[in-house]
Amino acid sequence: FAREWSALCLLAMLHGGVAREDAAIEKGMKWLDEKKWMMLSYSYEAGIFLMLLQKYYEKEALAAGLLSAKTPADFKVARKKLRDSLPAERNKIIDQIISNLELARVTGNNGGYTYGRVAEGGGYGGDNSCTQYALLAYHAASLLGADIRGDVFKREVRRLLDSFYEAKEIAAVTVEEEDPKGKKTSVKVTVQAGGWGYGTGKTAPVLQFAAAGMGSLAICLDQLRLRGELSQDLEDSCEKAILGAALFMAHNYEPDSKRPYGGIGQLETAMDGHGAYYNLYSVERAASLANIRMLNGNVDWYGIGSRLLIEAQNDDGSWSQGRSFAGSAAVPATVNT
Repeated sequence: FAREWSALCLLAMLHGGVAREDAAIEKGMKWLDEKKWMMLSYSYEAGIFLMLLQKYYEKEALAAGLLSAKTPADFKVARKKLRDSLPAERNKIIDQIISNLELARVTGNNGGYTYGRVAEGGGYGGDNSCTQYALLAYHAASLLGADIRGDVFKREVRRLLDSFYEAKEIAAVTVEEEDPKGKKTSVKVTVQAGGWGYGTGKTAPVLQFAAAGMGSLAICLDQLRLRGELSQDLEDSCEKAILGAALFMAHNYEPDSKRPYGGIGQLETAMDGHGAYYNLYSVERAASLANIRMLNGNVDWYGIGSRLLIEAQNDDGSWSQGRSFAGSAAVPATVNT
């Protein structure tokens, strides 16, 4: 796992404001180049590697106009401009990772993505964890100028909408639609809380996978809109599911594993990259991608999550692996940190 862990550390440093010219970043990127970026990478690795590259080349994406493109024509021009500005070797890496990722797509069993090459028994059917990272990978690759087919996103939209599970114990809410300028209209829509579970079929939702589905739908909306392939009906259905997932998350975004759907869980007992840490990361990705500041208009996901993380941080700056998984003492955990 050294390559994925190193990529996560570099991504965290770049998000934290470390310049890509910094000696530590340069050394880390050189090491990944020497290791060939784990060319047989699939869902998790693909998402991590491509998010790192997307952040690393954010300056070039801004200069090419890719992050400000509003129309399919602008997007196409900006994508080519960015692609042409990147080193050929890095474009080759991006293309290879995306090519490998397609091999991890499950065609039967409710679809989704799995851990490895399906044809070689590399997975046990698709799941919403692997699939979340696959969609993060496609999104990052698109923002790096790669040519990703619109069908990739349409397929995932259909899967998520078909498998949305309504949590009817939570009261439905009525919201007013917004016009293209963000103003309320007189059209009211009833939204039922719900989401997705670990499996790719219709299963009872949990926080991390309700978030995963919400983030993936937000990605698909953006990507299909930029390609001119988003119908109004599909957009309405996606936005209703996103609101339903946000309502479900608002009712379960508490650090309590005894909640009906599990809540955030406890950071003190979460193993490296699992449990509460995975929950918080999934919620952060989803809410950021969907541009949601408050879940259901009143739950401060960022404030709550930040407080929990700060309280769990060790004096040396690290975060630990849960004691119940690491023996008698908690040990610093790279992925949690």
